Amino acid sequence: MRLLMSMFGWRDGGGGTIFPRQLALELVRRGHEVLVISAAVPQIPGAPLYSVQEQIDEGVQWVGIHNRPAFFLDDQNPEREIHDPHILRIFRHYFEQFQPDLVHYHNFLGLSLGIADLAWEAGLPSFYTPYNFWLLCPTLYLNLPNLALCQGVNASGSNCLNCTQAKLPGERYIHRRDTLQAHYRERVGTCLATSQSVQTLMVENGYDPAQIDILKLGNERAVKIWQEAGEKRIPAVNSKLRIGFTGAVLPIKGVHTLVEAAQYLQGDFEIVIYGEGPPDYLQQLKAFDRKNCVTFAGRFEDADHAALLCQLDLGVVPSVCYDHSPLVIGEFQAARVPVVGAEIGGIPDYLQAGTGALYPAGDARALAKQLQALIDDPSPILRWQALMTPPLSFVDYVEALEQRYATAIASGREKRRQHSLNQFLKQRRPEWMYYDSQTLLPLAQPQDGCGVDLIVPAGTVPESVFQNASWFSVSEPALLSQAQPQLSTLPHAVLPLKWPGLWPTPLGELPTEQPFCLLLFFQLGTVDCGHFENWLKAYLQAYTAESEIALVIMPKQGSLEEAQDQLLDWMASEGFDPESGPELVLLNPEDFGPEVEWAGHFDAILWDPVLMSGPWMRSRWLRGPVFLPNTLSPEELKSSGFAPLALPIPLQALQAQLRLGPLAHAQFVQPYVPTADEEQALLTRLENMLQGESFDGDPPLF
Repeated sequence: MRLLMSMFGWRDGGGGTIFPRQLALELVRRGHEVLVISAAVPQIPGAPLYSVQEQIDEGVQWVGIHNRPAFFLDDQNPEREIHDPHILRIFRHYFEQFQPDLVHYHNFLGLSLGIADLAWEAGLPSFYTPYNFWLLCPTLYLNLPNLALCQGVNASGSNCLNCTQAKLPGERYIHRRDTLQAHYRERVGTCLATSQSVQTLMVENGYDPAQIDILKLGNERAVKIWQEAGEKRIPAVNSKLRIGFTGAVLPIKGVHTLVEAAQYLQGDFEIVIYGEGPPDYLQQLKAFDRKNCVTFAGRFEDADHAALLCQLDLGVVPSVCYDHSPLVIGEFQAARVPVVGAEIGGIPDYLQAGTGALYPAGDARALAKQLQALIDDPSPILRWQALMTPPLSFVDYVEALEQRYATAIASGREKRRQHSLNQFLKQRRPEWMYYDSQTLLPLAQPQDGCGVDLIVPAGTVPESVFQNASWFSVSEPALLSQAQPQLSTLPHAVLPLKWPGLWPTPLGELPTEQPFCLLLFFQLGTVDCGHFENWLKAYLQAYTAESEIALVIMPKQGSLEEAQDQLLDWMASEGFDPESGPELVLLNPEDFGPEVEWAGHFDAILWDPVLMSGPWMRSRWLRGPVFLPNTLSPEELKSSGFAPLALPIPLQALQAQLRLGPLAHAQFVQPYVPTADEEQALLTRLENMLQGESFDGDPPLF
């Protein structure tokens, strides 16, 4: 398999870095090709932002992205955590070069959730193993500044402002939470929660339990410790009970709880803390140690790990955060060192049954009570040591993961055919398309069916593809110029207009309950109103009472009252009764939002040719075609700038051929037929796009 992994760091400390690195190396040893792209820890002095370094490490292809704007947390830039275009550009380059079969995200920290777009666009299976709560918490661990537990972003986002000290409105963190959740649900596959606690917290914060499986981590270091020491160790305790902590000396790890508990202890004992931490926190810990009963031993080498653990009688894991999957527990137990742990997060899940004890997290007196009982009578330690069994096998974990990978890839081949949307249907622009012309896609619920994206000339597509498609989409009318024989026999040759549940709604809902909204955008008070009046007349003549449609009237300028008066006067002069026609909705574009955003709310747009300019037609929100009058000449169509977006179509045919309802289609009528040179220029441009041509800013129109 060709596996792409994301992570934070590479040869750095912390379980969220150590474990995925172990996994990548083991997967390579087992014959897989592995590419790791990570938010690299070391900065490169003098190098530009987002500098990239490549290396091969024991067979793993590693790409580190250095000099990011935020070294670790990016909690003051919630939008960049949603999408970082510079990171995405780097990911896209390596993604397209490597062509993975599957993507496994081990961190989005420092990378943004935007990296998940690539596998989703390609229809590839993906997994996510969280080692922190980045999805729920800008500061990762769901702890308030005083280390009290947090349940996630509150109704105003004020708790995030307290933690980040950001000078931002709290709504920015609400937007971060909601957008991450929506994008995750759509674009990331299975979450492999490392403990029951992780699953519970994610579900409580709105994540779908159907997307979450529990897969406890194996630990290669723990297996080695068992083989080197634990398997041979005979149960025994030192005359002076030796209690230890190993790992990162951080406030969230609760080391202060252990130091405080030590001040209450009596008898023959010693407490040793192995690991490094921030100097100010270490100074606080030393100040707490009024009895001088705690030794701060600092960093230790991996080669000394097993021997160091064998000197301990008891390990303490005093975390005050929702510790996902404390690998240190497995390492203690692998050396037959029983654990007294805080009852929080994944700690209870990783304690071997009957081999240790729990206490309420953050309660130093409760911890002291547990430790004092064992100092007074260490016999439970001997009993726990004897009950220790080999740690969760890292090999078993990797094999279980490989099986999940293989199953996902096998089913993913079908899912790639069944992928509900691609970027073309979302963006309506050929520059953003990622699927080839013969990819069959099923429609979103409530209507089943499949269709084809047409991004090469229709004449090159086998007729059987069209015969099996209930719709097709087209990025440019020129592509249909060779398709007349096929299309003439297809009553269902359509353009998809509305895709329920899969579109962004940047500005809220339209003020109508009708499932299909047709926009009429016109210039109020222009000299020549014949364009929109003729269209509207043809539309109203074709309207039937069964049509579930709203006609949204939006004047380019002038008041709504003026637009309404002009519309009603015109309807009366033409003999139309507003009460018996379609639901009419009047909207002021200034109240509704910028043109580049409101365009995305409509399933089709009838555009007055007087208004054939405007930045909105570059809008990434467009979700339906723009219909222009079929009286336009090819030159007028081309000069309008609408060629990639619009189809000239008689309005009389529009209403008759709309299948109205939650999922509506319009049949194509008159393609613009380009010259051979124009068609070749278009195809060359499409080929360049498909081969990775990049665009600065908004891609240009043809």
